[in-house]
Amino acid sequence: MKTMIATLATVAGSAAGQVTLYSADFSQIVSIDHTTTGNALESSPQNGANFTLSYPSTPASDTTRNFFETTGNSLISSDFGGAHRFESFDIDVSNFNSVDVDFLADFVGTASFNNSPTEFFQYFFTLDNGADQELFFFTDDPNGPNLNFNGSIDVSGASTLTIGINANANGAGDGFELTSAIVSGTPIPAPGVAAIAGVAGLAAARRRRA
Repeated sequence: MKTMIATLATVAGSAAGQVTLYSADFSQIVSIDHTTTGNALESSPQNGANFTLSYPSTPASDTTRNFFETTGNSLISSDFGGAHRFESFDIDVSNFNSVDVDFLADFVGTASFNNSPTEFFQYFFTLDNGADQELFFFTDDPNGPNLNFNGSIDVSGASTLTIGINANANGAGDGFELTSAIVSGTPIPAPGVAAIAGVAGLAAARRRRA
């Protein structure tokens, strides 16, 4: 069973209220871009304010700009040329049994992820730096569903959580724009708080019976 750990987040919210554990910060400009006309590919990984951008193998280049970068307000991938990854820094979930995850994203280009199975878009999470676990997978064309996602993750057996995107897009400026990635949840009450709540509930029940 998890025990209460005091954090700024739990102080900012109430013991029973939902708090934000993580919100992707795109204000710091970080870029991985490349072309065949002299713009060299940056190394992998590159760290942003509270996330990492990376690629597993050298992407294909052409004469147009191929990039994966923040703009100050969002994260944009456009014709990157291969597989690439956005992943949050570790999020402390030791004081939570479950958390909610919200991604807000949309297609870039006119035929994003339409070359199945090479091109794809995936939301994932990891617990305690383990293997990726899939939340959402898409490979089709922009006439399919949007790329927004909302869901819950059981973190009752974990200390840390990461969330992220795996994607592969190549051609015609295709890719995605991520404008928000948020993790929120309701902390486990401290033993003292739970005891006080129990006493208050008992007292209320007695008043109703009186």
